[in-house]
Amino acid sequence: MSVENYLTLFRNRLIKLQAENNISSRALSTGIGASENYIHGVISGNTNPSLTKIFEICEFLDIPPRLLFDFDTPKEKQLSHCQEAAARLNGDELDYFIDLMDGFLLLKESRKKDGR
Repeated sequence: MSVENYLTLFRNRLIKLQAENNISSRALSTGIGASENYIHGVISGNTNPSLTKIFEICEFLDIPPRLLFDFDTPKEKQLSHCQEAAARLNGDELDYFIDLMDGFLLLKESRKKDGR
């Protein structure tokens, strides 16, 4: 996924969190010590927030940073599901799971080289 796509997902997530918490862009902007139009600039794509501002947004919304970056894309959901499933496996089972994935990737590359 491109950087621009991630920035769009970030802006959409911020809009969603504002709506869920009934917080205007102006209130969020002033709440993090920025100019009144700062969040509007972020949402419109004219401004990219610094890491410090991202943490200040999270502090203001009282959420951990990972929730601000929870984009709920289909691939992200799939990866999260795989991670959660793998965490429930013991060491031997996890090794087997990794071997299966590696084998699948080798097969995929082989087919790609053969033009299939």
